[in-house]
Amino acid sequence: MILSALPHNDTHNELFWKYKLPCEYLGVSVIKSNYLFFDTVDSIELDVKNFFKKGINTTVDWGNLHHGNFSCQYQKYIENYTKLVWLSKDYIINEGFNNPIGIHWNPDIQKWNIHPGGSRQKVLDLFGPNKIKCITFNTQGKKTKFKKIFNSKAEVEKFYNSTVFITVCADHGSLIPHVHFSQETLINNVQDSFEHIQSFFANTKINANFNLEDYNVTPAVDYKKEITVHADKGNELKALILLPSFDSYNKGGIKIECT
Repeated sequence: MILSALPHNDTHNELFWKYKLPCEYLGVSVIKSNYLFFDTVDSIELDVKNFFKKGINTTVDWGNLHHGNFSCQYQKYIENYTKLVWLSKDYIINEGFNNPIGIHWNPDIQKWNIHPGGSRQKVLDLFGPNKIKCITFNTQGKKTKFKKIFNSKAEVEKFYNSTVFITVCADHGSLIPHVHFSQETLINNVQDSFEHIQSFFANTKINANFNLEDYNVTPAVDYKKEITVHADKGNELKALILLPSFDSYNKGGIKIECT
């Protein structure tokens, strides 16, 4: 999948609608998860381990995230796990995402590539259903059942009641659109979630039926509450993602309760 956008992104919206093929559409569709290419999910375990190895004890200058080499370190050790916690909580409570993932058909692998939605696809892989609502582009006229077809950026914004911007990449003989929703509150959401996670693990004794040290989790010394978590084999990562958000949870092989 080519993610390098064409230059002059201020022209991309016009380029896409002008040059897309007559058989190509941008719209809303429901796709079975086994037809989606989840290309970021293999990093979930590393996201968790990196956070507890280094990120959780990091002091962050939130107004200066892109200074020097810290930008890369920030994503690796802090943002990836923190977004998993925040997005998983929102997904479970709201029974879905406000902003859907974007997908386009990749004829080379005969699956739907996901972009944007690198973090959301991890949550969908962990907790999602087997059918997922997406903003869909049917590259080269891939036969698709659309629930809604958009004919302009304005229609997308009206449908989702949100500001969006469209970037395009040249691939598969088409201009592939990537629909990005406004991310004005992203850093604030990550900061709030990160500070909550730090406080939770510093002040909570966790009684788990699996070895927390396998994931670099250090037990709290001076704790204010206790919580018990039981995760069936293979669900330990899910449990560590849900723990900071739920005092009570019992679903999908994970049980969390205050003790």
